[in-house]
Amino acid sequence: MRPVSRSALLTLSLMVMTGSAAALPPPYTPSPFNIIGYISAMTVDNPADHFSGGTVTVNGLKVIIPTNMYYLMPAAFLTQQDLFAQAPLPYGLPANGGNGQTGLALTDTPTPLANYEVSIVGNRVGDTYIAGMATLFQELGGFTQGFINCIDYADGSMRMGGVIGDCTTGARIKLADPEVSPGAGTGRYGRISIQDKRFTSDQQNPTIHMASGYPVCLPRTRVDLGVDDPLCPQSNRPRDAAGNFLTKFVMAPKSATSLTDPFQQAPFEVGDFLNTSCTKTQDALGFYDECWQVIDMVLIDTLPGVDPAYIEAEVADYGTGGSFAVPTETTLREHIEGFTTDRSRLVDAFAIDVNPCTGQESERLIATINPATQVAVDRYRLFVLSADYLPLFRETHVKIHGATNTISANGLTNGQYRIPNTEFIFGENLNGGDPQIPNNLQDFPFLARGWFDGVQPVPAITPFPMSPAPPPVVCTGTTAPAGALPIASAGTSFIVGAAKTGVLDGTGSIDPNGGTLTFSWAQTGGPAVVLSNPSIATPSFTGPNVVGPTTLNFSLTVTNAFGSASASVAVAVVPVVDTVLITTATWSLRAKRFTVTAASSDTTGAAVLDVLGFGTMQSLGGGAYAFAALSPSLPASVTVRSSEGGFATLPVTPIK
Repeated sequence: MRPVSRSALLTLSLMVMTGSAAALPPPYTPSPFNIIGYISAMTVDNPADHFSGGTVTVNGLKVIIPTNMYYLMPAAFLTQQDLFAQAPLPYGLPANGGNGQTGLALTDTPTPLANYEVSIVGNRVGDTYIAGMATLFQELGGFTQGFINCIDYADGSMRMGGVIGDCTTGARIKLADPEVSPGAGTGRYGRISIQDKRFTSDQQNPTIHMASGYPVCLPRTRVDLGVDDPLCPQSNRPRDAAGNFLTKFVMAPKSATSLTDPFQQAPFEVGDFLNTSCTKTQDALGFYDECWQVIDMVLIDTLPGVDPAYIEAEVADYGTGGSFAVPTETTLREHIEGFTTDRSRLVDAFAIDVNPCTGQESERLIATINPATQVAVDRYRLFVLSADYLPLFRETHVKIHGATNTISANGLTNGQYRIPNTEFIFGENLNGGDPQIPNNLQDFPFLARGWFDGVQPVPAITPFPMSPAPPPVVCTGTTAPAGALPIASAGTSFIVGAAKTGVLDGTGSIDPNGGTLTFSWAQTGGPAVVLSNPSIATPSFTGPNVVGPTTLNFSLTVTNAFGSASASVAVAVVPVVDTVLITTATWSLRAKRFTVTAASSDTTGAAVLDVLGFGTMQSLGGGAYAFAALSPSLPASVTVRSSEGGFATLPVTPIK
């Protein structure tokens, strides 16, 4: 959201000083908010209810936390009540012996050792700020970088950033590692150490790992006295001829010539460079950082095509799209990024859908990525404009293609990684002065329809940060939820040449219930044109003959068994200046790579070409253009449009 400009404030000041009779309009409702700041106060409505909401005060604003809303923590989803119930003493619920506070707010007693920050997305409904989603962390995650200068095997701690070999300098850190299971007597990555279980490392997905995603550990034994840890063997950190630890190597299977074991974690060593995200805490020896994420920048690979192999995910963010009554800028874009120990195999990314009535999870393939095409070694990365990932979802599951996903490395599942979606990109107004568009939280099934927390159904958040609230889901026994309205998408704005064919695109519309949609297109503005078939997702029309730029407006209504939803799109008509020719259009069966090359008769480079439904092409100069992206399925045909009116369509050829 854009901040208020100084010129706008000056205009308002002049109106006040001159006694203008113009009345300011009431605040638009609902309207959006996105707040990031320190927590100054927190309350819970019903301490006895696990799903209870409450309030959080940030930057002087009191925000309602709805019932059933979950915070995204470093390695868990927690409710408002969880933040109180799981707080370490002296904080916590009175029923647990606590003082009724979370220890996260500036006003709590005793004062927390550090400030806690929260990022909240929601809508202002009437005069009330109501949250939809929130992420909570301590001071931007307490991020630090440095070399390990000492490991205290007696204490289970490390020193980072000091003089190499000096155990009195540098920051003291431990791993935020709870007991893997009751009575196990050990942590997932090292010794048991957890002062605040709300800020723990992930016990299923290795948030403590090497640069490639290989899981790393801190030995639980006195390695300095020659006692090895079989779950964290020193043999998994081979040395060179000079006795220095290798920083790049392949973790080969155990053999007569290799003692490395890819089924076990690899230990930290003095001299490793770390990226850490931690929570400040203290013990009998003083203050230290308890780290819930550690990335050791050693690069460990596994044998190509051989299990086990490991993967991690760092980023999964998605555009939210949306339909609004005023001109807006929205996006349907997905960005997925991480690292793998086996760059020879593809990475599949799945959306995790959850039936809120039964808790049954299902996975939808939304992208396949080829790490071998990346510049950075072992990285996989996807940026693509696509609606294939809709409807929106809470978590992304990445898997190494063809991996067996067996349990290894002290209980971690290899070959896969599950990450909460780290960011949703909401729309914003195109024109200042228009009603502020709300965050389209009604398009999030896990908020509007309900969720399943692994134990029981979790209804939709309430109060819902929209007015009116979306209809509730009705669960009858173990049947699928009913009553979810469709999600309409009229595609993105585009340009068509005068007297040339234009194609509208409603294929991004979705029925969350998996049913059948009906389509109804109508023209709402500009010179009248005839739609080929307004009852299909992709009707075509012929642009009117114009001598200057003209805008056509269209609306789309999609209907399912429970109701309708609408979206709109604007199409610019321009006099035809160039001719477009698609020279190649291919899709790789193995890499899922979609490649298009095209040419414009305008060789000056002034034309901007885009691939319908995918994005803008790269200009190679001299009228030549290219485009490449990952597509999980074979497009039947490709359409390329030019900003100067040119237009061409060609079938896509599958290749090996």
